[in-house]
Amino acid sequence: MRRESTIQKVATARRVRSGRIEIGSRVRSYSEVLSNVPSTQRAKTHARDGRRLAAMRFPVQKGSLRATAKTKTGRCLVCRRTGVHEPNAFTFLNGGALRKVNKRMSVMASDLEGFLSIGFHGGHSKTESKPDAVLPIAEDVRFGQFELYFCSTSCLRKFFNLCVDELEQRLTRKMTAKSRSSRHAGNAVATSKSIAGRRSLRR
Repeated sequence: MRRESTIQKVATARRVRSGRIEIGSRVRSYSEVLSNVPSTQRAKTHARDGRRLAAMRFPVQKGSLRATAKTKTGRCLVCRRTGVHEPNAFTFLNGGALRKVNKRMSVMASDLEGFLSIGFHGGHSKTESKPDAVLPIAEDVRFGQFELYFCSTSCLRKFFNLCVDELEQRLTRKMTAKSRSSRHAGNAVATSKSIAGRRSLRR
């Protein structure tokens, strides 16, 4: 098996850092390349991606359209690697609406606003209702269309997991707040009953 020269190793490292590496005629994604990287380096990469995910704010897109995949400055939404544009391989999430013109044609319209959200609807009864939670991912998007770009299916999966984690955190905060308010209300009722009982004894 032929060994790589130092120049070849440097060139390979540069292509890996950009998120893409070409082997022969096939373009390999970053996740494929990462599987051949030593475990210590993989751990550092995952830790870095984790910090970037923790710093993500929602909604990730609001208002005007962001750069599309055709721009030369495309970056992965999760790991922020460059090279997420044509003709490279990349993963995307898109959504939107079109105005129906006739049976055969639909067009973009400036008076449409796109949105994407996930949520949890709490159960309820006549006496009790559970908290709801909503996580907006995209909102008030002009022309009703949006696209989010990722360097690999691995980063796309991380993004979806992050969205569900964030939704659960919001739901947990609401449930905790509701539990505290219920306890405070119960304590207030108990205190008022105690005061009323003392007053009746004095009489």
